[in-house]
Amino acid sequence: MTLHALIRALVVALTIMTPFTAQAETVDDFLARVAEAYAFPDKQAALRDLFFMEGMDADTVEMYDSRIIGRMLGKYDEPSLAVEPLPADFDPVQVGGGYEYRPNLEPLGYVVVGGKTSALYGGHGDRYYLVGVVRTLIENPAGPEQMLQMVVMGFNHPQIGFDGHCDVLLANNSVKRVRLDDEGLASKTMIVTGVRIEACELRNLSERGSLMLRLLEGDDQIFDHQADFPENTISFAR
Repeated sequence: MTLHALIRALVVALTIMTPFTAQAETVDDFLARVAEAYAFPDKQAALRDLFFMEGMDADTVEMYDSRIIGRMLGKYDEPSLAVEPLPADFDPVQVGGGYEYRPNLEPLGYVVVGGKTSALYGGHGDRYYLVGVVRTLIENPAGPEQMLQMVVMGFNHPQIGFDGHCDVLLANNSVKRVRLDDEGLASKTMIVTGVRIEACELRNLSERGSLMLRLLEGDDQIFDHQADFPENTISFAR
């Protein structure tokens, strides 16, 4: 996974603790400021002012300026704006490329721009801000990282439902759980950066059809199994 992809994942979908102690500004006030930024003649500068950038290094700020602010958010002119809560399984810490990434404000939810692009927001002092990230170089006690792919395919008409997860070992020796729920789709592919896939479990929820799980680490396929009903569960463990 590239640094751009990792930063993008942090923005859509991300704690140095800086408590939001005052609430002089409401969320509606904040959304109004976001709307004003899109109407400002120098939109790039106005959007940048919405971000809390304390603790961010120069390379990460440059990434935000060129790709997050300039492309992802800057592509809109007069977008719709809304807020969404954090999901129950929200994980603020991401690891990739030899770095650990943490938000520089405690995330409170997402600002959804144009119905498609989501950015974390949090509070500092008496105002809300879009959240930046702080990256920390880490050692790799668990070994070098690589691209890990988890591919799920369901075979049946109408399509089958499935759920499950894989546990991925990260470079900092922690384990991250990656969900493999169908979300209404017949197939799903998850690509993450990590050391290796430790274990997986996948279930056919429909009691019909077939379900396949394929696992790849770098260029190596380490597991490939298709379960035909009545076999409803696929398990992998090292």
